Amino acid sequence: MGKAEVSNVTVKVSEVLGEGIQGSTYVSRPHKFQITWPGGGGWSASDTMGKSLMQQHGLPPTVDIPLVIMKNEMVGSFRPNVNVVVETIGSMSPNDYINGSIQALQQQGWQILTRDVDEATQGGFISFYNNSLGYQLYQFQRIAVANGKAYVITASQLPPENSLSQQLREELLSILNSFRIIV
Repeated sequence: MGKAEVSNVTVKVSEVLGEGIQGSTYVSRPHKFQITWPGGGGWSASDTMGKSLMQQHGLPPTVDIPLVIMKNEMVGSFRPNVNVVVETIGSMSPNDYINGSIQALQQQGWQILTRDVDEATQGGFISFYNNSLGYQLYQFQRIAVANGKAYVITASQLPPENSLSQQLREELLSILNSFRIIV
């Protein structure tokens, strides 16, 4: 699958320019994070789609989805994507947050493939899949805990089957690994 960053990685506020979507980078000063995606037109980002997803799923006010990044082409009958969810969690530890997330996923029918937590850097990683949607969906999440918030960066794709899937997985992983907390 490639190497996923588990550690919570930071960038200094003095190294961050602008706000919102800028080319293939997104900066959220209110939520204190930055993320990038491959340039060249293969991916698009939306800082408004998350609001409709929040309404659609009836998410509480402690949750925000400031960014959705989507592959411009369908892969099979699915559009691979990455979303960033920011949830206010107070002083909850990464381990407790990830354990709660895993329990919720399992209750929804997801099969957990991997789980990794790095308490020292307040980061984690989960991969999982679901077969009950009429197709098999594969997701992996990078989780960072900072500023009393959990940052959950989720990549979604159909199961890897060929070299095209390998390239897509590498692109999704590069997006997840580009996530930085602004300090």
